[in-house]
Amino acid sequence: MSRVVIPVSVLEFEEGGSTIWVHGPHGMTVLRVKVQGRLSTAKCASNPSSHLDLMAQDRDPVFCLGPDAE
Repeated sequence: MSRVVIPVSVLEFEEGGSTIWVHGPHGMTVLRVKVQGRLSTAKCASNPSSHLDLMAQDRDPVFCLGPDAE
């Protein structure tokens, strides 16, 4: 198994929406995650960084690697 690194710069979502976008340094979407429920936010005092724990249900997802991947 080898580790692949794809540079990203921004994570975007709408509260109440169902899609998360992760954009690369040049604004291109490098990851789009669709959820069945609705996205919401909450204040967390236990972690200094905003984050989301998510379990994917799709089997064997495939990344399309461009020249920016290491």
